Amino acid sequence: MGLTAVEFVIMALGAAAGACAFLLPLPLWGRVGLALGGVCAAFVLAFARVQGLRSWQWLGARLRYSQRPRARTWGKSTTARSGRALAALALMTLIALLLAGNLWRMCRGPVTGEAAATPTPTAYLLFMPVVQRGPTTTPPAPTPMPTPTPAWQTCFFDDFDDGALAGWNVSLEAHSRGHVAESGGMVSLTCDDIDEEYARYFPILYRSDIFPQEASEFEFEINFRYDHLAEHGVDIGISSQPERGHYWWEETQLIQAEPWNLDILDIHHVFTPDDYPSQRRRFRVKLLRGENQVLWEGRPGDTGWHLVKVTARRESDSWTYALWVDGNFVGQTSGHLRPVSFQAGHKLGKWGGRWTWVHIDYIRVRCR
Repeated sequence: MGLTAVEFVIMALGAAAGACAFLLPLPLWGRVGLALGGVCAAFVLAFARVQGLRSWQWLGARLRYSQRPRARTWGKSTTARSGRALAALALMTLIALLLAGNLWRMCRGPVTGEAAATPTPTAYLLFMPVVQRGPTTTPPAPTPMPTPTPAWQTCFFDDFDDGALAGWNVSLEAHSRGHVAESGGMVSLTCDDIDEEYARYFPILYRSDIFPQEASEFEFEINFRYDHLAEHGVDIGISSQPERGHYWWEETQLIQAEPWNLDILDIHHVFTPDDYPSQRRRFRVKLLRGENQVLWEGRPGDTGWHLVKVTARRESDSWTYALWVDGNFVGQTSGHLRPVSFQAGHKLGKWGGRWTWVHIDYIRVRCR
């Protein structure tokens, strides 16, 4: 080509600088300006290397001496310098045309009807977790942690083996013929048979501390039997009121002393003799009263041992009760009464005739 090595390197660097200008993160006009500026700077440097030609005289010299045979001493004569200049100009013009062509193709976009080149897809390894969806996108509600149920504990128990009736209250009128005795592992409530009318008082055994106030569930159990069956019955049961052991004439209101104040549990046994004017023979267990009452009826005259169990569970503003007799489920009901006290005996006090006797083996109250 007739260029020196230095001139060739200058032009090559200008072309490389022009190409690299398109890789810069600049607007299009900025990248084109930098590319053309690099080419022009390389051309100026290469052209300045041609010594002795400070103007465009190299063109006329090239035309005058083009037909004369001369020795090709590039780089030493005017003709040689003109050839190098012409080569530099031609090479720079070619580079400028290539840059302009690429710029024109970038600006015009794809020609109508010319299919755009489909880029070759690059394969990648992509690991994605498998997510299984249910029938709904709503996340499931968290499962509540169950609240542990408190264990049952024995709140009260008495098997009447100590012979002292510790903690119990006993009501006996001064002229009473009744007796409360603890012997043989049981407590017995009895009354003498004397023909003295209106002089016999049946005793009352009671207490109001066997159902703790803080408990919300109870299990009451009593083992008992009746004997000496007579025309005046005796009751065992649970009341929703504190018990004071008063007989009926000591109360301002009869309802507070009557045996039917046992409004939660009432166990009653009466058995009139054959020659009695009015026949009353019944053995029954009542849980609550009225339309919510659960009733168990046994055989009148039965003197065997029986086991009665009552459960009570508080639910919001009411109590749910259930009754078992001798291990058999009788029924369930609900009401607003809460167990408070226990009593055994009869409150009507003076009464002519004979009294039924009752014996209690044990009483147990469990709660939680």
